[in-house]
Amino acid sequence: MALACVSACVTTPTGRLLQLELLDRSSVSKNDVIDSFGVPDAQYEQGRVLAYRLQGAKGRYTRVPGAATRVGWEDVGYDLVLVFDHSDVLERHSLVPIRAR
Repeated sequence: MALACVSACVTTPTGRLLQLELLDRSSVSKNDVIDSFGVPDAQYEQGRVLAYRLQGAKGRYTRVPGAATRVGWEDVGYDLVLVFDHSDVLERHSLVPIRAR
């Protein structure tokens, strides 16, 4: 899976606009991400991989309400995938476009 850097905006669950540029800084911890974006919609590999379901366009994204409890991908435009190393420091990330069928 190819992962690329992302530079855009996300609205956190509290409605506060946040720059995804946080992800491009050096030594971003998992706690930094969760503090900024909230609890992830999905976790894989014992929490080493976090995913956030987003909607939006042109660099302005919002969390999809209730995405963590949804089964399908309805209303989801992107999946923000974050991979952390064994010290919980961000290793790489990607904003993956979702094409619903």
